[in-house]
Amino acid sequence: EYKSIAKSFDDLMTFAENNLRKPICSPGNIEACDPETQEKLYQYWNMSQTELQSTILAQEEEIRRAQARFRDEKKSLQQKYDEAARIFELTSARIKRQLRLLK
Repeated sequence: EYKSIAKSFDDLMTFAENNLRKPICSPGNIEACDPETQEKLYQYWNMSQTELQSTILAQEEEIRRAQARFRDEKKSLQQKYDEAARIFELTSARIKRQLRLLK
């Protein structure tokens, strides 16, 4: 993941050369995987089709639940933001009216 604030072409090129030319871990390139990931791949390969499908469905459901929690939290935060913005606008307008009288 590119986290540098430097955005020049040379900086991006250096990042790419140092990070993107490495072999990528995948089922077709298990040698590039760390031992823990290799073990996981072997476990998956030894599963029956039913077990594998069940595992996939469970993980997809976990993602759906996480998305729903995120949406709910985002909605709650948006409501809090909207209320804070409304209070700010009302307070600001009231104070500005008073300042006009003072000036």
